[in-house]
Amino acid sequence: MDEPIAVEPPPKDPELGTNENDPALSCMDVFLNGGVPETGLYWIKSGKLNPYTIYCDMDTDGGGWSLFYNFVHKPGELFDIDSEMLPTEPEKHKSYMDLDQLEFKGTDVMELRFFC
Repeated sequence: MDEPIAVEPPPKDPELGTNENDPALSCMDVFLNGGVPETGLYWIKSGKLNPYTIYCDMDTDGGGWSLFYNFVHKPGELFDIDSEMLPTEPEKHKSYMDLDQLEFKGTDVMELRFFC
């Protein structure tokens, strides 16, 4: 019987997620397979949709988090949230995007995080 051959993992793609022509599958994909990931906006392609930008947190609890829902409420403010836009700056935007609109399935989400 032949011995198994060890195959080296493919090299990381330093451009992964940094432009519309080289979108990642998720923030975790950028984290694991991209260059040196930093927190910020990355290009993602899910399902049949065209690539879109999403905010990726590459620092919290090991990194690779996607921001889909963001609401910062200050005393005296009206409860106003945009349900048609992905948040791009956690400190500023009050918005969220339904995962169905992005063609994500429940099985694509491994963990949810809430910060209060």
